[in-house]
Amino acid sequence: MNIEDDFNLHKIVIQSVETQIRDNDPPVTKAAFDRLLENGHDEASAKEMIASVIAEEIYLMLSENRKMNVESFAARLEELS
Repeated sequence: MNIEDDFNLHKIVIQSVETQIRDNDPPVTKAAFDRLLENGHDEASAKEMIASVIAEEIYLMLSENRKMNVESFAARLEELS
């Protein structure tokens, strides 16, 4: 993987965050975003924080050859402050 690949992957994950927020699907993403804004984070940093959780979930899905664990994903979003 090179820097351009890393940039493209980052862009895709941020777009995923934005889509989840816009569509309120799953609702835990929008709730986490709203909570982070209320706690003083700007939009960009809130999206980055959520993106890190999404990237972690993608990694776990691939490395453990499993489907998304919605409960675990929601719990990790709840830990963001």
